[in-house]
Amino acid sequence: MKISEIEEMHKWLRWTKRSPFQTNLFYEADCEILKLSSSQYLALTSDSVSEELLFGLYKDPKTVARIAAVASLSDLCAVGVQPMGVSSSILWPLSATDEFKRTIQEELVTTLDYFSVPLLGGDSGSARDLSVTTTGLGLSEVAPSTRKGASPGDIIVLLGEFGIGPALAFSFLNEDEPWREKLEQVFFPKPSLECCHIISRYATSAMDTSDGFMTTLSTLLHLNNVSAEIDVTDFKVRSEALQYCSDKTWPWESLLFAEHGDFNVLMTLNEEDLPQLAQDASSFQVLGVVKEGSEPQKFVSGSALLDMPFDYVARSNKRSIDEHQKLLGAVVHQLMLR
Repeated sequence: MKISEIEEMHKWLRWTKRSPFQTNLFYEADCEILKLSSSQYLALTSDSVSEELLFGLYKDPKTVARIAAVASLSDLCAVGVQPMGVSSSILWPLSATDEFKRTIQEELVTTLDYFSVPLLGGDSGSARDLSVTTTGLGLSEVAPSTRKGASPGDIIVLLGEFGIGPALAFSFLNEDEPWREKLEQVFFPKPSLECCHIISRYATSAMDTSDGFMTTLSTLLHLNNVSAEIDVTDFKVRSEALQYCSDKTWPWESLLFAEHGDFNVLMTLNEEDLPQLAQDASSFQVLGVVKEGSEPQKFVSGSALLDMPFDYVARSNKRSIDEHQKLLGAVVHQLMLR
């Protein structure tokens, strides 16, 4: 969630009555969490795909449907709750053909089927521009994970694959249309739903990476008043993303600062719980350790100590595509100085 979104939501929620069942405060979890009984929690989340279409990041209608579905699933995964189902609300542009509508509807169902999650129903209407919104929900017998709880000594872990989402964003900002199209074709984020029970039981904090790796990391550190030591020397990155960076002669580490991610989960946990994660997770990477808030952050890649604050992008002013493009150039330039 971008800073402008946070400010807007915070102002809006100031005027609403808080549910007595809700356990999380604003921005403290990827889902809204309601305690229904001593042993039952409801987690629900809503996400929309609209601005990505407005600016042209996504152009394939299948991508729109796929990401709309995955966005809700990744939020539920981040709180460690297995999805029970997803509902949708689609606003069709007046120019939408029956074939266009069918493509989006079929891809939405196909994506949910891949994760064995049912489409529960939904709504549709008309608008000037296309907007696809999904709401996901799930039940848990244990308290879902939140973004708060990380402590010094915790291990920082990324679940799932990394690279395509950030590279897609950079190709768009750099106006590399052939690369943007190529990367969009292979962009199918896969939240680690098989790890939901691990996340809810062992994560000391967790957050989905839809807004990018470093933005997610800096948010977790800020909310928990801690610092971190990160080493990406052996970090695994999708080959297509590495090829894009090589083609542009950019340091691959720049991908870590993109504000568009792979819809996976960044989490912290006690080191003693890593064996359980290794047993159940299909893909994960250990990236570093949480430090005391008073300690300086450390960002290592190979033999280089990178002089780039984790929150460099998150705290920067970027209210237009032009500002995003300038920020991309600044990130690449800074990382090339090592």
